[in-house]
Amino acid sequence: MLLEDWLQKLRATETYRSEVYSEAEYSIKRRLPTFRRALPPVPRADADRHIIVMEVVGDAPVFVAALTTDRPSIHVAAQDADRMLFIFVEMRQRTLEISADSETYRLADGNDVDCRLTLEWRVTDAEQFWNGSKDPVASLRARVVATTREYFTGLTSDRLLEDASHVERGLVDRIFDRALTLVKNGLETHVHQHATVPGVKIDRVSVLIEPSTELTDHLRRLRDKVFGEGGILDRSKTDRLLEVDQTYAPYKVRDVARFLDMRLLENFYSRPWQEAMDALAVAFETRKAELQPKDRLTTIEDALERAQRAELEDVYILELKDKYADALKESLNGPDTRSAISDQAFLATLLGPPTQPTAQVGFNASVPRINEDPDRNQGDSPHGEHGG
Repeated sequence: MLLEDWLQKLRATETYRSEVYSEAEYSIKRRLPTFRRALPPVPRADADRHIIVMEVVGDAPVFVAALTTDRPSIHVAAQDADRMLFIFVEMRQRTLEISADSETYRLADGNDVDCRLTLEWRVTDAEQFWNGSKDPVASLRARVVATTREYFTGLTSDRLLEDASHVERGLVDRIFDRALTLVKNGLETHVHQHATVPGVKIDRVSVLIEPSTELTDHLRRLRDKVFGEGGILDRSKTDRLLEVDQTYAPYKVRDVARFLDMRLLENFYSRPWQEAMDALAVAFETRKAELQPKDRLTTIEDALERAQRAELEDVYILELKDKYADALKESLNGPDTRSAISDQAFLATLLGPPTQPTAQVGFNASVPRINEDPDRNQGDSPHGEHGG
């Protein structure tokens, strides 16, 4: 292969076009008027850019060395100068985006999911990066797509929903709720662990999953089949859901709503399930906030205000002001050490200890296991033979 043809193929790669690679030929310049030939300085690597040294043997370049520091580690003789080629490798963090328009992923039950992935990655070993593939960025893209496709083929549509009641809570809202978050997090973890390319480290994976039109219609039909056209549950279905919903497990939604306000319980029989749950959640958080422990500053402020209203002697008010100043300084020097009350502790305060064994809460977060990476070609370098 002629050198120019080799360079054209290199420049056509995604790695070169994304400016991870660039090249520079090394040639001797003649100095007029003596016509003496002078060797140019050998390029030096730094933390942001390593260098692959190639020597043209015949018509094809052959790998010589990888330069990773600014110290000169090769010496070029005058007779070899015109046969040297330097490939610069960008070592700083890069971003690779795989849009939903370019790839569609199919679930195990035949429904499609659109997924957009964004990777933050960088080259950690220029020699492995160069010798591992003719186009490492394209290989990374293909590996991410293959890993993502394998992940989705182990899922079915019902993995995007936790149970029948959650379909009613709003199709789009529920799809982008806890169940899909678990799927998203699982995919990010598997891409990070399995989409490996020699010489590359993936720093971060970000995933956005969107159901296709067909999948959205499928979930809508599921909702209509279970709940009917009105979208509001009848009393018998509401009774069942109030018994099985695990939002406040081990306590039942019915008991929580009844204790906070009977009107919250009536909402479930007169309004869509999601609206009733939202109203209950607001009341729950409002009441819990009232039981949260106050910090020392707030306690002193309250005491100071009461002392001033009671017109106590100045000596007591000054003492409280001094304590407030000390507490203010402490708050600037360290984090708030208050212990916030948990949901379970709040429920136990309101309803007492649970009278039945705690049920398992939420969605089964198990994810399919991705197959191990296939064996890679351990043969010659994709860019040419290794040289000395």
